[in-house]
Amino acid sequence: MPGRSLARALIGQQLALLFILLVVLGVTQLLILRQVLYDAAARTLLDELSVLEPLLHHSLHHATFSDLVPILLNRFRAPGVEVVLANPSGFAIANSPTLPANAVPPLPAAGTYLVWSGHIVVGSAMLEQGTRLGTIWLLESTAPMRAILTRVMELYGILAFAVLAAVGLLGVVSVRRTLEPLGRVIATTEEIAAGGYGRQADVRDAPEELVRLGEAVNRMSAAVQDAFAGERQAQEEMRRFLADASHELRTPLTALSGFLEVWAHGDLTEGERQQSLAAMKRETARMTRLVTQLLTLSRLDVAPAQEVRPEPIRLERWLADLEPTLRSLGGDRLSLVVEPARVWADRDRLAEVVMNLVDNALRHTPAPLPVVVRAGPGPLGARIVVEDHGPGIPPAALPHLFERFFRGDQARSRAAGGAGLGLAIVKALVEAHGGRVAAENRAEGGARFVVDLPAPPDEPRQAEPTR
Repeated sequence: MPGRSLARALIGQQLALLFILLVVLGVTQLLILRQVLYDAAARTLLDELSVLEPLLHHSLHHATFSDLVPILLNRFRAPGVEVVLANPSGFAIANSPTLPANAVPPLPAAGTYLVWSGHIVVGSAMLEQGTRLGTIWLLESTAPMRAILTRVMELYGILAFAVLAAVGLLGVVSVRRTLEPLGRVIATTEEIAAGGYGRQADVRDAPEELVRLGEAVNRMSAAVQDAFAGERQAQEEMRRFLADASHELRTPLTALSGFLEVWAHGDLTEGERQQSLAAMKRETARMTRLVTQLLTLSRLDVAPAQEVRPEPIRLERWLADLEPTLRSLGGDRLSLVVEPARVWADRDRLAEVVMNLVDNALRHTPAPLPVVVRAGPGPLGARIVVEDHGPGIPPAALPHLFERFFRGDQARSRAAGGAGLGLAIVKALVEAHGGRVAAENRAEGGARFVVDLPAPPDEPRQAEPTR
């Protein structure tokens, strides 16, 4: 069941608030105007009473009641004002013909008035040395004033209704224009829900709240798009990883299967048997190396911190211990340039990183050109650089160089280029140490691999060197 429209709700709330405000203003205006009219009428009566009271007082004191008749008749003939006169006992002895016979209203305090039986009443007790001579009241009907108030409220009601109607019409236009950006946000959200990931809502010229809502929807849309793109990329990488791993494993397995089939026939000479055994050993070693690399990458993916056990290392001493192993790979072609530095690293894992990089550089550097290993202080603590004099890295391959099963030279044989996991392992191991690795082409030719590793926790970092 659809909910109430936001536009109608806002317009309804505006009209309700305006209606309450108009009612409050109308009632306040009515009460103030009523008080003003009653006060004005009472002041007129009090002024007249101040003139009439001495005359009546004099007549009551020095004459009989018949002397009051001319005064009272003049007052009785005056339109709008009515008179009541009472004797000292409080009984009416004269009153205007429009009033009920013998009607005696309450006596208000001096200088004030009260409303009684639809009349404004002022009065005064006439005293002589503490003796009451009589009481006089002047009254004025409130009917004309009520008629004025009624006409004013009728006019106010008509104007208030016109204001409500005008505000309602203007509110419809204003609210719709204000909520137009919200409609665009809703449309964009529906497109995102329908699969249009990455769509951006247009919230220009919108109120602040709608701008914030639109920006939140835009961020969500971009995040969803990135998430789906990442998921697709992860699925594609997994598919490619499985395909490449299967292909890499199928080659040695096929070779082993072929050799075993030849051995099963038993038609081999002694020399052929020796050659086939050597070939099977090579394929087995290759398959073992591939499986080991895959297991290493898998463990680094799951818990990289558990695969390294860093400790403070003197880089120059550590490289001096590793130099014989490195010489076994490159012999005299290998050149070491080492400066003192301390690094926070796992000795064995760091050796794996350097040997992978050196082996990669040697395979891409024609003999007898050298491969240079430089080590010393770096921006994170220590830096190891491996430079070769080979053909360099194709620019298109640089962004993908550390991806698994990636080969910069697709035409190179697997025997020469390996499975494409060495540099991926290097990157995973370096990042597990909290470091970073990068590759670039040297201006003078060849490639350069740069590994930055952190210093021990108690040693401050150095500034980024220029190179």
